[in-house]
Amino acid sequence: MTFYMQNPLVLNPEYSPLPYAFADAALLHALFALTSLYRDLSVGTKVTPLCLMHKGEMLRIINERITKTPLQLSDGTIGAVTALATFDLLDGRLQNARWNLRGLQRMVVQRGGLQIVGKEAQQVCGTSLLQRAICWSDLCSAAFTNEKPRFAVLRHSSSPLSRPYVQDNSLFSSIGSIFDMLSELSLALCDSHNSFSRRLSFSNNLYLVEHALHSLPQDIYSCYHEPKRIAAIIYVYLLLRQIPSSAGIYQPLLGRLHAAVGQSIERNSEDFSSHPSNLFLLWICFIGAATSGPPNKIECLQEWWINLLRNICKGLNVVSEIGFEVYLNRVVEMGSLCREMCHTVWREIDSSEPYNGENGSL
Repeated sequence: MTFYMQNPLVLNPEYSPLPYAFADAALLHALFALTSLYRDLSVGTKVTPLCLMHKGEMLRIINERITKTPLQLSDGTIGAVTALATFDLLDGRLQNARWNLRGLQRMVVQRGGLQIVGKEAQQVCGTSLLQRAICWSDLCSAAFTNEKPRFAVLRHSSSPLSRPYVQDNSLFSSIGSIFDMLSELSLALCDSHNSFSRRLSFSNNLYLVEHALHSLPQDIYSCYHEPKRIAAIIYVYLLLRQIPSSAGIYQPLLGRLHAAVGQSIERNSEDFSSHPSNLFLLWICFIGAATSGPPNKIECLQEWWINLLRNICKGLNVVSEIGFEVYLNRVVEMGSLCREMCHTVWREIDSSEPYNGENGSL
C-alpha cells in the first residue's frame, strides 16, 4: 500500500484535487509528478524514472498546447506550468524554475490576474486550488531567491478563519506576531481531529504568514531579526508544510541563515548568558542544526550549529533533553511536531566533540 502524507504540496484542504486533475491530461501528469517527487524526497533517493516520466509528459503537453494555441490558456495549462515551476524549485533547479515562473506570471496577467484564474477549477471541484498552487509556487520561489513575492496577497474573504479578523497579512507586520501565529499553526497541526473549517483556516493563515515573512521590512534595531525571519521560513517548510529536508530549496535558505547568524553574533558580541534574545538564538540554531543534517550536510555546517547550541545551552543552563525542548517551546509552541528532531539534535549536543572550525568556536 502506498501512503502519502497529507500536505499542501499535493492536497487541497477543501477537496481532493483528483477531479480537477482527471479533467486535464497535463494536470494529471503534474499531480503524479509532484506526488512522485515528494515520495522520492521523503525516502532520500534520487528522482526516479517514473517521476521524470510524468514530468516529461507534463512538459510535452504544455509545449504542444502553447505551440498550437498560444492565446488560449486554460486553467489546466496554467496549473501544469505552476506544477512544473514548483517541481524545479523543490528539486533545486532554480534556472529552470525562473523560466517557468516568468512564463506563469505572463499567463496569469494574460488571463486577467490571479483573482480571475481558477474559475474553471471552481466549476469542477468548487475550490480555488489553482490559485493556491500559484501562490505556493510564488512563495517557494521567493524563499529560494530571497526576493519579494511576484503576486500580491490573495484574499480568502469567503473562507472561515479561526481568527475572523485575519483577512490579510497586515496583522503579521512584526516578527513577534508571526511567531505567535506559528505557535497556533503548530498546535493545530498536532490536532488529529481538525474540522473542515479549521483545515481551511490553517491553510489560509499559513499562506498569510508565509507571504508576510517574505514581505517584512528589515529591522536593523531588532536583535536577530534576519535570522529569525529565515529560520521561520525554514520552519514553515520543514514542519508545517512538511517538505522533506532533502528538497533542494533548503540549500540556499541554510546558506543565508548561516551567514545571518554569524553576522548577528559578531555585531551583538553575544556572551551566551541568560539574555532573553538567546532563547530565540537557541531556536534559530536548532532549526539550522535540524535541517543541515543528512542529507543536507555541507562540510562542517551542522557541527557549527551544534557547537553554537552547546554554548547557548551552557549559558542558559540547559542540561537535559527535556529542558532543551521546554526552552524551544517558549519561542514557538511546537507540540509534538519536533520531538524527534529535538531528540536527534540534543543527542548531537550531548555527545559530539567541540568544533573549532572557522567562525565556529565561541
